[in-house]
Amino acid sequence: MLARASINVHDVFSSDDTVFVVGGTDTQSNERCLIFQVHPEKLELVKEVAFPVRGSSEYGGLVRVVDLDERRGLAVVQLLEHFDNRLNECYLVYLNTGDSKSIGRLAGDFGFFLKNDVLLEPHVP
Repeated sequence: MLARASINVHDVFSSDDTVFVVGGTDTQSNERCLIFQVHPEKLELVKEVAFPVRGSSEYGGLVRVVDLDERRGLAVVQLLEHFDNRLNECYLVYLNTGDSKSIGRLAGDFGFFLKNDVLLEPHVP
């Protein structure tokens, strides 16, 4: 076993040396992000961040992490409130401090923390 998480996990993000696990413990508490450091034989929990925003009670307060930038410690979080979740407001969450700010509602296609624009890269058959 690499690690244990005391939450019901629904999103996992990873980089070369860090794993981000997102979930919640119950419908009454805010969801959280557990940040693990990767070691050869285990994952070490280094930080736990409670998201300062909650989705609607009909969705158990759930949020969806739309994207995560591990280098800068940023996550785009969308509250689950409606059948069409693309209409819901999003928040930028600073994983180092737990602070957040609204970035508005999503409209159309989106990408937040892309390193390269894959549509501009040459296509190799």
